[in-house]
Amino acid sequence: MATIKDIAAYTGVSPTTVSNVIHGRSGRVSEETVHKIQDAIEKLGYVPNMSARSLVSSSSKVIALINHINTRKDSNFMDDPFQASLIGIIESALRENGYYLMVRTVDTADELLAFLRNW
Repeated sequence: MATIKDIAAYTGVSPTTVSNVIHGRSGRVSEETVHKIQDAIEKLGYVPNMSARSLVSSSSKVIALINHINTRKDSNFMDDPFQASLIGIIESALRENGYYLMVRTVDTADELLAFLRNW
């Protein structure tokens, strides 16, 4: 997976210039350089690093759906058509708005507290 530094090296510009083009701040960059960077992004398969973006923006765009359900060790709560449909609808709406869904099932209050402390 290509990084901003890889794109910069490939195109012969600085990582700052690549970052500015990626984030739409290309006012001081020539059209030719913008196209060269965009072509390199496509050719090298650049994909933004979500962890890095969430550190910079202080927002992960991850929504947690915490489901309290008494699970049996041999069952999967997603086997329930209602649960699967509900989660599918929520995930679709979040995706349309640029968010990601994290699903967590907890059995006890202690499990919930441990999850919340970690995130």
